[in-house]
Amino acid sequence: MKRPFVLLPLLLVPSSIGWSQDTVPAIDARVDVSRLTVGDRVRLTLTARHDSAETVAWPESPDLFQPFELMELRGAALPDSGGLGRSQAQYTLTIFEVGDVEIPSVEIGIGDAASGETRIVQSPSVSLTVESVQPDSSDIADIKAPLAIARNWLLVLPWVAAAAMLMLLGVWAYRRQRHDTQDDAPGATGPPQPPHIVALEALDRLERSDMLERGHIKRYFSDISEIVRVYIEGRYGVDAMEMTSHDILRALRALDPPTLDRLREFFTTSDLVKFAKLRPDLEACRAMIPMARGLIEDTTPVEAEPTD
Repeated sequence: MKRPFVLLPLLLVPSSIGWSQDTVPAIDARVDVSRLTVGDRVRLTLTARHDSAETVAWPESPDLFQPFELMELRGAALPDSGGLGRSQAQYTLTIFEVGDVEIPSVEIGIGDAASGETRIVQSPSVSLTVESVQPDSSDIADIKAPLAIARNWLLVLPWVAAAAMLMLLGVWAYRRQRHDTQDDAPGATGPPQPPHIVALEALDRLERSDMLERGHIKRYFSDISEIVRVYIEGRYGVDAMEMTSHDILRALRALDPPTLDRLREFFTTSDLVKFAKLRPDLEACRAMIPMARGLIEDTTPVEAEPTD
């Protein structure tokens, strides 16, 4: 049987029935289930009521609702109600934790195109219960005692000899490969390449690959995101490979605003492909290489650039 929607209290909304101009903008939230099993999906519906001249900018960062993961976002404008505009967004979320959890409150921008003013409204938080997948213990029989196996060492010896031979072959192959690697290495080890050189060469290799033609779009975006993260780690000394995109942007908030906005756009697009199953066309995929290259070149230290 389909479970009823769970309706959350409205922010900035009085308890009396009806809406007036004094109450907008405001957000209400509801979910289609209040209890779910770990790994299941839950649909969060946010409805904004606002002036008819205003528009809503629904946030869509992959880590917006942590510990929930964003799977899909659908937005739509609803018919006016009593002279007020209404907009709605449906977020499909999933979670891999158990217990009493909360879909966190998020900030939503509602702006007036004519005046250029934007107001920030907070959505309500939603409490849910996530249950683990556990089998019915009543149907599980007791574990049987192990069977006694008679030992016959004559049957075991050939297997022991084969295992020893494989181990010796593995040691020999490892030493041979190491010896060949040392022979191929140059006599003198030069200084490590600067992070921007390593990143630009990696982008060139990725651009020459046929990964997109073979349909490996998610791997393509994972590789390009990793290249930029490794560069940021070497350039700014932050642990970018272990941080979320949101944490990286917060760590680099000292960057000039245009560069920070481009970096935010880069990570948002990459995360939507990697985590929200977005599949852009080939032209949009190829455009990520120039975007990454521009970010690296614009943040390269002046002293690291080659001189004539």
